[in-house]
Amino acid sequence: GDAGTGKTTLSLLLTKWLWQDFAARKAIPVRIEMRRYNASSAGNCVADVLGAKAVKLRDLGLPVFFIFDGYDELAGGGYPRLWEANRLAEFPAGTKAIITCRPEYLAGQDYETLLGPDVPDTAPSQLVEWFASPFTHEQISAYLKNPQERETGINAKEYEAFLTTNPVVRELVSTPFLLRIFVSAFPRLQSKQLSNTSSIRFTRGDLYDAFMEKWFRKEEKMLVASTGQSFPALKETFAEFSQTLSFEMFKEKISQVVREEVVARRQFRQSFKAPVAGPNPWERWFSNTDPEVVRARRGCPLRSLGGTTFSFVHQSFLEYFVAEELWQALQQEKGEELAEVWGARCLTKDPKMPAVISFLVDRFLDGATVVPKEESSAIQVATDPSWAGLCCMRDNLLWLIESSNREGTLGLTSDRLESIQNAASNAITVLNKASFPLSIKAREVPNFFRGVQVPYADLSMAQ
Repeated sequence: GDAGTGKTTLSLLLTKWLWQDFAARKAIPVRIEMRRYNASSAGNCVADVLGAKAVKLRDLGLPVFFIFDGYDELAGGGYPRLWEANRLAEFPAGTKAIITCRPEYLAGQDYETLLGPDVPDTAPSQLVEWFASPFTHEQISAYLKNPQERETGINAKEYEAFLTTNPVVRELVSTPFLLRIFVSAFPRLQSKQLSNTSSIRFTRGDLYDAFMEKWFRKEEKMLVASTGQSFPALKETFAEFSQTLSFEMFKEKISQVVREEVVARRQFRQSFKAPVAGPNPWERWFSNTDPEVVRARRGCPLRSLGGTTFSFVHQSFLEYFVAEELWQALQQEKGEELAEVWGARCLTKDPKMPAVISFLVDRFLDGATVVPKEESSAIQVATDPSWAGLCCMRDNLLWLIESSNREGTLGLTSDRLESIQNAASNAITVLNKASFPLSIKAREVPNFFRGVQVPYADLSMAQ
């Protein structure tokens, strides 16, 4: 199922239902969060969770339903064979593995082999696929009519009126998570629509913008109330903390942070705003001795997974903040600084980050006063004055692509070359996904794309 379709909620409910139905089914559910493991340690995740109980489960003779939630959230990515590596065939007959995953993560992979047990080539596949379907319009309406789900002071007709005039938003909120974000962010979305006399285009980024603004303001009020003090630019501090943390996690290819306690703590300020070499790089965000860090962390949408392990409340929050960091760099940075940020990791290499690309495309298109229609020709789009506001970002993206030219990268180290290729691949992918006519640039500068190195770019349907 796609992001926000409720895969984790379903896995929790399934675990609950199986326990409630134990007398009839005689099956034991074991739920495992895959974000706690990497491709290597995932092969031992069952033993890690069960410990000595694994032997007892085998001896009971009852089937076990292993629920592996978030195969796509493995730290660092990868495609471990969960059934074989964890030796699930040694458990009693009837044992099953239920694995949740975003579909794009498995694209191009032989996932029948990856996810199931070894079977002869002539044997039928044991893999059964289920997809979380989007909400229907009727289900969305029923949810919004429930007084317990609505924001105080807003009636169902207001939601329906907004969705009727913004059909794109109706399609966006067809997943449980985005529908909840929409309800929470609705007052700000409604205000934005009423304050705009011209037509306005809402995107998924707008939903997250409004939701995060509400989150930060709520945390700001709670902090001021609990301390009796006011702090300047606190909302901006919350946002900066969230972006820098998410981007570091993005670079490390992890979805959770294990902050190990430092026994011999160094005596220096470790601010999330300025990296300082120390015994634990995550001290920048998880120090409990620096009041500035503690205060900034309070506004970040984090959750504790127990002990010193933390993650964002939802994976899409991490993806949103990563996109914000990349977009701000595109607006504010130049030259090597810009290339370093955009080259930190390739968005189209495993583990892929399509949601980050979507957020960036939304930002790019938001810069146009009129969104180019699909039937518009490439020349019309390129010359449309509505793209004028995008010149800076467009030129920076084109510069990243041009900087990857083979002649200019001769003699670079492999790490530096990979960073440049990542930046160029990310840049041209975003331009292409935004339907920017690359062919026009090729005609303006005939040799512009000759020799550029974009090995990981997604150029499907390029104009």
